[in-house]
Amino acid sequence: MRNVEADMVATAFTETFLRSQVMDFTSLCVFSDYKAFSYKKPSFRRANLAAFILPFDRIVWLCGVIVVCFVSCLFCWNGNRDSIFKSKLESCWFTIGAALQQGSPLSPGSCSGRVLAASLWCTMVTLAAVYSGNLTACLAVSNLNTPFTTFADLTQQNEYQMGMIGGSVNESLFGEGELEPYRTIGRRIYAAEATDPSVLSRDVAAHLKR
Repeated sequence: MRNVEADMVATAFTETFLRSQVMDFTSLCVFSDYKAFSYKKPSFRRANLAAFILPFDRIVWLCGVIVVCFVSCLFCWNGNRDSIFKSKLESCWFTIGAALQQGSPLSPGSCSGRVLAASLWCTMVTLAAVYSGNLTACLAVSNLNTPFTTFADLTQQNEYQMGMIGGSVNESLFGEGELEPYRTIGRRIYAAEATDPSVLSRDVAAHLKR
């Protein structure tokens, strides 16, 4: 104790190859070691004016517009049999009203026109039900997708800046290791240290604050 030296230490100390050259380690009977990473929760901020288009994907919206245009063309082509539609504009207006579930005082007179109108109504009622459910879910709970789940996923992104506690065994693992993806992560951290030394700070609170 006078020479500020110790012959035995009882503490949680990670064993590495370099440390094993100068000291002996005794492991516990039951011991488990794991590594994990913490990341800043991404913020999803979207304009409220565009919230009505979130329940459906762009392809679904595009298919809906194509269906309305296609059915309108069929009603226009079938207008010669349906005397109820006096013009092509009325047949198009009937299709748009059915798509928006507003109804129409007009109704196709031919059998083919009625089958087409019934099919359109069933399709639009189904889409409206799915749209209402998805819109409620989008406005109630925002989905949080984990940006990465493994160290390999961490090397394939450039959005998050990586860092670790300096002077720890992790610095030896990522800095001196030859296995992937640890070597790639170590190179990125040391490259970022040139402009931001805090990525290898020894203070845990400094990393959590970032």
